[in-house]
Amino acid sequence: MVRQIAIEFLYRKHGATLAPESEAVQATMAFIWAISRESERSTLKTLARVSFPFWLVQTSPENSVLLGASSQESKTFSFTHEARLSEVRRTISNEVSEPKDVPPVVEKVLALMDEMTTEERSVQNLYAPDAVSEVGQHVTEMEPSHTPNRLEEVFNSQQALAESEAFQKIRDDLLARVGRMEELGTLVADNLQGQLKVLENIVTLEKRRWDERIRAMKSSTEIATHDLEVKKSSELYSLKEEYRRKLRAKTAEFARASTDIESYFSYLIDHVRETRAAIGQKKDDVESAVEEYQKLAKYLTDALPRFEEILEALNEKSAEVLEDAKNYQTALASKSDATAASVDSEIDQRMKRVQQLEKERQESEAELDALLERVKTSIDRIQGRIRKRLLEYQGEVLALQRNTVKNDTIRSLAPLTHLDIFFFVAEFTNGTYEVFPPALVPEDRFNLPVPFQAMNKSLDAFVRENIARLRRSDSTFESGFTKAVTNGNLFDEPETLSVIERGLRDLQMRQLFEEGTYERIHRSLKQCMSSSD
Repeated sequence: MVRQIAIEFLYRKHGATLAPESEAVQATMAFIWAISRESERSTLKTLARVSFPFWLVQTSPENSVLLGASSQESKTFSFTHEARLSEVRRTISNEVSEPKDVPPVVEKVLALMDEMTTEERSVQNLYAPDAVSEVGQHVTEMEPSHTPNRLEEVFNSQQALAESEAFQKIRDDLLARVGRMEELGTLVADNLQGQLKVLENIVTLEKRRWDERIRAMKSSTEIATHDLEVKKSSELYSLKEEYRRKLRAKTAEFARASTDIESYFSYLIDHVRETRAAIGQKKDDVESAVEEYQKLAKYLTDALPRFEEILEALNEKSAEVLEDAKNYQTALASKSDATAASVDSEIDQRMKRVQQLEKERQESEAELDALLERVKTSIDRIQGRIRKRLLEYQGEVLALQRNTVKNDTIRSLAPLTHLDIFFFVAEFTNGTYEVFPPALVPEDRFNLPVPFQAMNKSLDAFVRENIARLRRSDSTFESGFTKAVTNGNLFDEPETLSVIERGLRDLQMRQLFEEGTYERIHRSLKQCMSSSD
């Protein structure tokens, strides 16, 4: 069942609320505003009360769309879609088996996501509903049988229902597209973020393993270095001891060689002692005693060359001993240097192995860190693309939703509602028209001319701009507009005079007219009525 509601032409303020005025006051104020627009060259010719008809169709329990009933125009929406989204999902699902697969897969996926298709969808007679929503609590209900002077309706209820379904289909498709992008984000989180977590665990374990290897090698190297230093010290000590033993042996050998001197002198002393004893035994035989001495002297003279031979041999021996000692010293220094060099070389090799392991560790960790950074960057790129695309899609959903009105903002709204927005049209003798959208009755005393006070600025612009646009662009609408103005001309209705007079009395009782205003308006009314006759 179609419910009929209306936004009346004229409202009166009651505190914070608005109440619709009577038809008499509505016609009267429309007449007053119309004659306020008269000039010396152009006077009021026609004044008509017209309805701008619309359909309000619920597209969900929360929202409705506003569809024009007096025009045939199309509102087109353009949307983009990933042309190869299924291939994107398949690639992420099937081509990532280890962390190093992530960067190339992301590059492939980003290239696939760059391939977009554009789709255009249209909805007939869709209007932005904000202006109606702003005054939705001030609508009035009309009898279903009531047929006001409407602009000609070319868009019936069945067409409105069909277009509301088309709108729902667009909205559902856009929401499904958002859902698919959210699912892709979940797939990326599950597959790629999972590989990132695996890689982070690998990096942590590898660094721990390297720490343990380095620590173990340093420990073993420290022990080995200590043992080698002890070994070097021991070997150098042994070499020095061997050197001292050789020197002692050489000294002993030289000492043995010097016994020839001792033997030589011992023999001489023994011979001298024997000669002295023999001389002492001669007592008074001096000649024999001297003879013993002469034998001794001859013996010593004969023995002197032997002493020189012994000294010469000992001199040669001493030179030999000194040379041997020098050679021993050279050999000791050479062996000590060789031993120290050998041990130091082994220590150095062990330290180099530690350094090499440190280098390998740095290279391994650098490689893992670089891979980790590439994986993170790749995931950030794909997730950034998905977030950006998701925001775009959500923005398009919101942009589409801005073409809906919340059901609770409009009183008496039904699943299918016919809305009349009443306005007055004044036609002047110069052929121009003036549209008066829903308005507020003045609160203060006034005289002619009276400034027009819109009920709502957005609604005022909505009515004026859409009527002006449709009159320019739609010849059928223009024809219907002219016909409605002609058919609804108040001056062609005999009761108009009494209706407006009743409205004038109502306004006068409210003390809204300045002195003489009532009379001026009444004279203008009679002139218009007589001109119409």
